[in-house]
Amino acid sequence: MYNERREGFSIKDVILQLLFVVLFVFILIWLFPTKSSLKGITNQFDVLTNRIFNENIQTMKEAAIGYYTTPRLPKKIKDTKSMTLREMIESSLIIEFKDANGKSCDLDDSYVEITKYEDEYQMVVNLKCTDNDAHIVVYLGCYDYCDKDVCEAEKTPVYAPVVNTPVKPPVNPPVEPPKPVAYEYKYIKTVGDSYSNWSSWSNWSTTKAYETSLRDVDTKNETYYSTERQVVSYNSVKVEDKNNPIYTTERKIVGYNTVKVEDKNSPIYGYEQVQYGYTETKTCTAYKTEIVYTGEYKGTWVSQGKSLHFSTPKNDSTTRFKYISSTDYSCGSCVGGVAAYYEKEVYKTYQVTTEKQVCSQYKTTQTPVYGTVKKVTGYKTTTIQKPVYGDVKKIVGYKTKTVQEPVYGYVQVKNTVKYYRFRTRHINGGYTDYKWSNSSNDGYLTDRGYYYTGIKREKK
Repeated sequence: MYNERREGFSIKDVILQLLFVVLFVFILIWLFPTKSSLKGITNQFDVLTNRIFNENIQTMKEAAIGYYTTPRLPKKIKDTKSMTLREMIESSLIIEFKDANGKSCDLDDSYVEITKYEDEYQMVVNLKCTDNDAHIVVYLGCYDYCDKDVCEAEKTPVYAPVVNTPVKPPVNPPVEPPKPVAYEYKYIKTVGDSYSNWSSWSNWSTTKAYETSLRDVDTKNETYYSTERQVVSYNSVKVEDKNNPIYTTERKIVGYNTVKVEDKNSPIYGYEQVQYGYTETKTCTAYKTEIVYTGEYKGTWVSQGKSLHFSTPKNDSTTRFKYISSTDYSCGSCVGGVAAYYEKEVYKTYQVTTEKQVCSQYKTTQTPVYGTVKKVTGYKTTTIQKPVYGDVKKIVGYKTKTVQEPVYGYVQVKNTVKYYRFRTRHINGGYTDYKWSNSSNDGYLTDRGYYYTGIKREKK
């Protein structure tokens, strides 16, 4: 019993001592971090942040590729369709995700936009979060290696199917030592949009140009003189004053009254009832019962009595024989035998009758017949204009007034013209660069803007 407790205590003691040593070292590193360790922690955090951001933007990309099937793709060249991150979440294409800081990404400034070109589609996936703001460009099309309507333009090797042929194992197969597996790690760098160099200046023009981020405008003023016709003095002249007319009075038609009169060419017709004669109607006042034939025939078999037959009689369509009984018979010197009694029936037809109520007494009544006659009952009215006369003032002239009439001459006028010229530039679209490294913590690449995507592959 002592040995068992001593042996158990020794194993626990070793494990506890190892745990305390590891914990002590961790506390020392945490309390007194070195510069290199701090840099390593920072780099690891940056790698984690970039990995989460990349996973989120990849999630948006894959969801968009799955959504934009042929019916949902833009139809015409340069046509564009887009949807925000909010619309993707509301349409259940993806679920809402968080960035490395545990916060939601911008639901409206994060979006997917797809544009149709001649041979393929360009899709821009933009993601804006608190820890990063970047976009990637993906090219889609109907390529030979696609397994659906459209897929990403990244050719993958197609392997021929392997036929498993049973092979007998060697008697003593040599045991090869396992080969070490080496990996290479994928890094990504997203370069944003940039401006191109300015173009050459355009020619000077009087067309006004406005300055924008893509247009630089330069101006200059030039002065020249021209001869223009202007007022140099005034002369006093008497003219008619159109505001002071001279009137006279004359009798004229000053208006019309509207009067309604009968139009003899437009009669109004009415209709009158006139009796033409009578119609007679016969009505039955008494009925009696008669037996009448219906035109239908029925038949029945009627018995003709019983008779003895020494052979079986034959039936036909109107005669039949019903067997009744048999009997022995003797004819003296002839050989006797068996005879049979049959009832003979004959088919007889008869016409079916029925009882019918027929009229036995009639009453005749006369009804007057009326017709409609068209006759004039009046005339429609028409409207005429009856003139109304009155005394009207008529202008026979105008009073005169004195006005200042301008006198023109030619003078030199200074003119200033503003000229414009401009130069332009354009935006170079951003791009995404990929590199493979032998390390998952490559400082050379991270110092140049690359970040580890979390994707690795076996090194060939």
